Amino acid sequence: MNRQLGKRRHPDMQRHGAMIRLARAVRCTRGSALVEMAVVMPMLLILFASIFEFGRLFHTRLTARHAVIEATRFAVTGRRHRQPADRRGIRRRH
Repeated sequence: MNRQLGKRRHPDMQRHGAMIRLARAVRCTRGSALVEMAVVMPMLLILFASIFEFGRLFHTRLTARHAVIEATRFAVTGRRHRQPADRRGIRRRH
């Protein structure tokens, strides 16, 4: 109505109108955080799960490699662990 009569609005009324617009904007974006979380959460879960699975893969690979090395050592030397050689035939230097 004030615009129709050519009167200017009071500055307090302008601020009040801006606050109302801001409140409406906040109210309209209330569910946006939930939507953003729904979009980002699956990607983060996939990222963490893939990091965990790659860690397990490398651990399994390393364990299998170590087992092959130990089996080869046992097949060649007949000793299970890295035991020192029999020292009866070795002379000590003084």
